[in-house]
Amino acid sequence: MWQNDYETALQDWIKLRESTQELPIKQALELIHNWWQQVPIIPHYLHYDDRAEWPGPWELLADNNYCEVAKALGMLYTVILIDRPEIYSTHLFLTDNYTYTEVKTEEGDFVLNDIPGSITETNLQDVQVLHIIDGEYFKR
Repeated sequence: MWQNDYETALQDWIKLRESTQELPIKQALELIHNWWQQVPIIPHYLHYDDRAEWPGPWELLADNNYCEVAKALGMLYTVILIDRPEIYSTHLFLTDNYTYTEVKTEEGDFVLNDIPGSITETNLQDVQVLHIIDGEYFKR
């Protein structure tokens, strides 16, 4: 169950990030993916054209508003903040029907926010990609 209280959500998020440090990278990404699947989704909160105004990771938790873009952004922030050396690239993809977080690792490329309950191997060839944002953009 998702915690609506900021302090509780923040503590849970800290525990999530700490618990990923000792796991193999795929398991860590699955844990992140599944944790963010709990957020209550609203129709519209963030828009790609306004990304300069998007909240940082702590503001995202405090705002407690999650559209599909915000959920994928939360996953991306979490992946960035766990700072695992085997992760060498992250991207946020907006396709014709969904928003994904792509993580490239030494063990393979993975897509988070694709299928609830699991992460998938990168397979964005079959969808129309509308926007791509490099994860480096969010390391501010």
